[in-house]
Amino acid sequence: MPACQNLDSSTKGTRLTVCFDARALMYISRSSANRSGITLSAYQVLLALSKICEVRLFCELEFYTLCKRECAKLESLKGFSFVNRFSLVERALSYLCYQKYSICHYLRERNHPILDRAMRAVFLPFIILARYHKLGSSTLESMQSCDILFSPYYAFAKEIAALECVRFTLLHDVIPIVYEEHFRMSDIPIDKLLRQVLRQVLRQRHDFYDIADSLNVKDFYITNSAFTKADFLKHFPTRLCESHISVALLGADREIFYRDFDERKNAQIRERYHIPHNARYIFSLCSLDPRKNLIFVARNFIECIKKHNINDLVLVLGGGAWESFIGELESSFDSLGEWRSKIIRAGYVEDRHLANLFSHSLASVYLSTYEGFGLPVLESMSCGCPTIASSTTSVPEVLGSGGIALDPNDALGLQEAIYKIYSDESYARELSQRALTQASKFSWEGCAREIYNAFSHALGKWDSALGEQCGSVANFVKGTTTKVANLPQSLQSFHSPTAIPRILEEESRASSRAAQSGVAIHSLESSFAKLDSRARAVDSMDCHADKSAHNDKNNAICKKVDSRENAENVENSTQDSRIFDNKAQKVSESQAAAVEMRNRGFQGVGEGIYLGDNEQAHAVESTIYRSKPAIAVQGVAAAGFFRNATPPSPKPTPKTKEAQSLKHLHRIFFGFNGERDIYTRYLETWQQQLPDFEIRSYNASNLPLDLNPYTKALSELKDGVFLGDYYRWWLIYHYGGVYLDADIEVISGEKFRAIISELESSAYEMIIGIEDRVNGGYTSHAMAGKKGAKLAKFMCEIYENLGKLYLARKELLISPKLAQLYFLDQGEFVETKGFCGDISEPIIKCGVKIYPKDYFSPLSVGLAPVLEDLSPNTTLAHHCAGSWLESGSRFDKHKQAFKQYQPLLSDYVARSKSPRFILKTLPKRLFIKLCFPHGSRRRAWAKSLAQRLISFGLR
Repeated sequence: MPACQNLDSSTKGTRLTVCFDARALMYISRSSANRSGITLSAYQVLLALSKICEVRLFCELEFYTLCKRECAKLESLKGFSFVNRFSLVERALSYLCYQKYSICHYLRERNHPILDRAMRAVFLPFIILARYHKLGSSTLESMQSCDILFSPYYAFAKEIAALECVRFTLLHDVIPIVYEEHFRMSDIPIDKLLRQVLRQVLRQRHDFYDIADSLNVKDFYITNSAFTKADFLKHFPTRLCESHISVALLGADREIFYRDFDERKNAQIRERYHIPHNARYIFSLCSLDPRKNLIFVARNFIECIKKHNINDLVLVLGGGAWESFIGELESSFDSLGEWRSKIIRAGYVEDRHLANLFSHSLASVYLSTYEGFGLPVLESMSCGCPTIASSTTSVPEVLGSGGIALDPNDALGLQEAIYKIYSDESYARELSQRALTQASKFSWEGCAREIYNAFSHALGKWDSALGEQCGSVANFVKGTTTKVANLPQSLQSFHSPTAIPRILEEESRASSRAAQSGVAIHSLESSFAKLDSRARAVDSMDCHADKSAHNDKNNAICKKVDSRENAENVENSTQDSRIFDNKAQKVSESQAAAVEMRNRGFQGVGEGIYLGDNEQAHAVESTIYRSKPAIAVQGVAAAGFFRNATPPSPKPTPKTKEAQSLKHLHRIFFGFNGERDIYTRYLETWQQQLPDFEIRSYNASNLPLDLNPYTKALSELKDGVFLGDYYRWWLIYHYGGVYLDADIEVISGEKFRAIISELESSAYEMIIGIEDRVNGGYTSHAMAGKKGAKLAKFMCEIYENLGKLYLARKELLISPKLAQLYFLDQGEFVETKGFCGDISEPIIKCGVKIYPKDYFSPLSVGLAPVLEDLSPNTTLAHHCAGSWLESGSRFDKHKQAFKQYQPLLSDYVARSKSPRFILKTLPKRLFIKLCFPHGSRRRAWAKSLAQRLISFGLR
C-alpha cells in the first residue's frame, strides 16, 4: 500500500490534504555529495507526514520529470501522485531539462568540465523556456483544493504565491547572510553587469535569496530549531510575523543510524575508506567547507596526539568538499608534515556504512561555527558515539546533555576532551549512554506531529485523532515546543552566530541544584512554556492588528521572569566551576551570570564545557587558554564585574606567585554586531610558541563598560577597536602582564620569553617597541608591563579625560602616537615630539624599555603590509588587519582581503623569495636603491611624505 494511504482508521475522514513541493527530492536516489542534508530532511518529513496526512506532490516544469523519476526509483515514494497537469509539449520540454541534468551530473562525476559546459550550452534554450513557463490553471486549481501548500526548502513560484490558500515553508538557516564572504561574487563592474543580465534571462541565483525575497507576514513558516526562528526574526524583523513561525526539531533515520558493532563489516569499511586496521579513529561527518572548522579540528587533534604521545589514533573526515575550499584545506594538512598521515579524507560516505563507522569510532567531533540545526550531531548520538560538538548557534538544542559542548575556538578544551575519551574507557561508555538517551528525544514522527499541529493551528482546527488536547493556543504552543523546552535554549535571546540564550528562572534553579551534586541538569520546560504561552495568548491570526501589543507583553513577561529571583540565582550559580571532572559535568558560570547580564544590558555569550583534572573558574567568555593542565587558572576579576549592580573599583590581585608573574597574555575582541573572530590563526601561534603563558580573553561580557565617559560612549557606539585602545592600558595598569593585538603572530617564543623574564627581574616597568621609525609611533599593539606601571596609568588618564574629543578618535586618538605624549610629558625626546627616533638597539627611558622596529613590527603599514624589517631579533609580527579602517577608503581592499585570508609572516617571506615577486619588484627596488638608499635623508623624507599621504587617506 502506498505510504500516502497508510493511515490509521481513526485518522481517516479528518486528515489534512497537503500539497508538498517535490523539488527538494530531485537527487534523493543518488548516493553522492549532491544529496544534501536538506534533501534528506525533506524526504523524511514527507514520509512522516504521509502517515498522518494525505500528501500530494507538485513541481515546476523544469524539474517535473527529474523529480518524478527520482521518486519512482525509491519504493517508499512510488505511491505519491503529482497534482501537475501538463500537455504533451510541456512534458517534452520537461524531459529535455531532465536530460540536461542527468547528462551534466554524469559528466561532473567523471570530471569532464569542458563537456559539462558544452552540454549546458546545448540545453540552455530549453532551460530558459522552462523557467519562463507558468503553471497552468488546472494545476493551480488542484493545488488550491488542498488544505496546505508546503515547501520543505524552496520559495514558491509567483503564481503559487498569488493563490488564496495557506502556505508553509520550512526555513533552515541564514548562512548566506552570516557568512556573506563565502557567497560574495566579483565586484568588477563587467562581472556585475553580466550577473544581472544572466539573472534576468536565466532567473537563477542562490536559493536562499529567493527565499528571503519571498518572506512575508501573511504566510506561515516552520523552523528546524528555536535558534533558526530567532535568527530569521533578527534578520527579517519587518517581513515575518512571530506568531506565524513554529518550531519543529528534526530527527534521525533509525534505519540508517543505530548501534552496529559488526567487526567483519567494519574491516571491510576500513578497507573501503583507507582507515588503518590497527588504529582507533575519531570520525567527523560534514561537508568540507570553512564553516565546519575542520582546519582547527585537525591541528588540535595533531597537537593532542603529539602532546600525549598517542600513535594509534587517526582523524577521519567524511563528506563532500567545496571546490573553492579544498585547496586551502589540503594545504593546511600538508603543513603538518609527517603528521599528515594521521588525517584521512574518506570522501562521501554511503548511508549503509555510517552506523558502523559511528559505532566503532572513539568519538565524533563537530565543532561547526554556525548551524541551523546540526543533523550530524544527532546522527552521531543515535549510534551511541561519544560526541564533541559546538556550544554555539543551534547545536546545544540538539546536543543537550548528550555530549561535550565546546566553543569552536577552544583549542585546549578540544585536546583535553579527546584525551579524556581516549584514556578513560568508563567515561567514554558513559558519554555513549548519554548520547543514546539524548538522541531518543528526537524522531521524524515527532517532527511531523509538530508540523501537523502548525498546519492545524493555521487552519483554525484541531485533530483529535492525534490525541492532542489543544483547546487553546497556549496548549498548542506547549505541545509544539516540548523538545525545545527540554533544552538549555530560549527563543527570546539568541545572538548569532556565537551567543547563548537567556537563562530563565527554572533553569537557574536547576543549575544551582546540579552544581551541588556535580551533575548538569537542564530543565527549561516549565519556564519556557509559561513564557511562550503568555506571549502567544495575546496573538491572533491577524498579525498586523496586534503586533505592538504582543511585543509589549513579551517584553514585560521577559523582564518579570528574568528578575524575579535574580539575586538568589546569581548567588547560588556563580559558585559553579566550568569543569568536567570525575565524570561529572558542572554548570558553566556563564549560565549564572547570564541572568544578571540581561538585566544590565549585556549581550549573551558562548557557552562551553572545559575538561581537565583541575577546576577552572571563569567569568562569562573569559576563556583561559592553558597548556599545562596542572596549573590552576584565575578568573579576570569576573565576580566583581557581575555580582554588583555597578562595576566596583579594580582591586589588586592576590599576592601569590601566579599573580606576580607577567606570563599572562591579554587578548581583547569585542565582536560587536555579530563580528566574527577571524584571528584564531594567530592565537594558535601564541599557544604553540608560548605554552607556559596564560591567555586571557576579554569582551563586553567581562569588562566594565561604564568605567568612564569614554568607555560608556564607545560601548554605546559599539566601537570595539577604539574601546580596546583604552582597555589594553587599563589591563596592564591593574593586572600587569602582556598585551597583544589579536592580529599579532608570535614568531619566536623563546626570544619573547627572555624579554619578559628580563622585565620581571629589572627595575624598569614596561616594554614597548617602535611601529614607524620615520614618523614616530610606538607599538601599542604589543607591550608588557608591571601592575601599576606609570606609562599605563598616564595613558588611562588621557582617555578618561578626553570628554567629547572621542568624536575625533580616528583622526587624533591614534594609540601609537598618543604614547609619545608620555615621554614628552617627562621631558624626553622633546625635539621629536616624544618619539625616540630610529634606534638600532633597545634603550631605557622613563621606566620604559623601547625596542627597535624589527623586534615587534617587521611589517610596515601601507596599502598592503610590506615586509621591510625582518631580522634575527624579530619575535612578534603585527599583521596590520586594519579593523578600524573606514569602508570605502583606499585601504578597504586590504581590509576585505584580510577577512578572506589571514597570512603568516612565512607567507610574506615565501612571496618575497618567489621569482615572480622578484621580477615584479625589480624596477621598484632598483629605483629605491639608486634614488633613496637605506639610511639616507632622501629616503627618510620620502617615507615621511608617504606616511602623510597614508594618514590623509585614512582620514
